[in-house]
Amino acid sequence: MNKNIVILSILALLASCGTAKKPTDTGGMPLMPEILEGNISEWIYSPDKKDSVESTMNYQFFSNPKFPWQDSANRKIASFFWSMTEFDLDLFVYKPVTHDFFFERMQSFKKLSDESNAETDYPMIYSLDASCLIDQSIPEFCQVSMNAYTFTGGAHPNGTTIYAIISKETGEELHLKDFVSDLAAFDKIAEKKFREARELTPSADLEAEGFWFPGGKFASNSNFTVSKEGFHFLFNAYEIGPYVMGVTEYYIPMNEVEHLLSVKMTLN
Repeated sequence: MNKNIVILSILALLASCGTAKKPTDTGGMPLMPEILEGNISEWIYSPDKKDSVESTMNYQFFSNPKFPWQDSANRKIASFFWSMTEFDLDLFVYKPVTHDFFFERMQSFKKLSDESNAETDYPMIYSLDASCLIDQSIPEFCQVSMNAYTFTGGAHPNGTTIYAIISKETGEELHLKDFVSDLAAFDKIAEKKFREARELTPSADLEAEGFWFPGGKFASNSNFTVSKEGFHFLFNAYEIGPYVMGVTEYYIPMNEVEHLLSVKMTLN
C-alpha cells in the first residue's frame, strides 16, 4: 500500500476520534452508564516533605441527567463535596458534575493544606476521606448518602454524614414533614428509639443529660434514610450535643410508623 495513503488513513482516523458527537449519536458504541463512579487519592505532604497523609474520595453521580430528580441528586453531591474542600462556601456555583469536578475538589483541599502550613510555625497536614452513594431501592425516591471524615487543624478531626431523599415525581428534596401526617405522633415513637440508643431512661431529662434540643424537648431531624425495614436517623456530632457525645443513630421499624406515612412507597 502507498505510504502516503496509510498516513492519510491514520490522520482521518484520529480526526474522527476528536469529532464531537451529539449525545444521541453513539457511533454504534454502548450508551454511557446512567450512574458513573470513581475514586481519587492524593498524598498531602508536610512542608519539609517528611510526613504525609493520603486523602481519598469515592463518589457516584448521574452521567447525563435526564430528569429533574437526577439533576437534584447531582447538585446535592456537588454541594457536599464543595463544602468539604473549600472554606469560602459563598464561592459555590453549581456546574454539571464530571470526574474533573472531584479532581478539582481534591486539588482545592490540598491547596488549603499547603496554604495553611505556609502561614504557621506548627504545620498540621490536612486529611480527607469522603464518599457518596446513590440508592434507588425504593422506586419512588432517589436517596443519596454522603460521608466525610476530615482534619483541618484544631483539637480533633470531624465526621459528617448527610442523607438526602429526592422525589422522582417532583425532583424536590423531601423532609420528614413530607413523609408523615402527624409529626408529634412520629416523634413520640422516635424519642423512645432515641433514648434506647443513648441508654437513657424514659424519664431522663434530656437537657440535664447534656443534649441541646430546644427547650429540652426531643425532636426528630430530617437526616434519615428509608427502606422497607424502616427509618434510619442520624444526628451528627455537635448537632444535639458536644463533640464528646459523638454521633447518635437510631432505627424505627416500618411496622411501628407505617400508619403515619403520607407518601406512597413501594416497600415489597
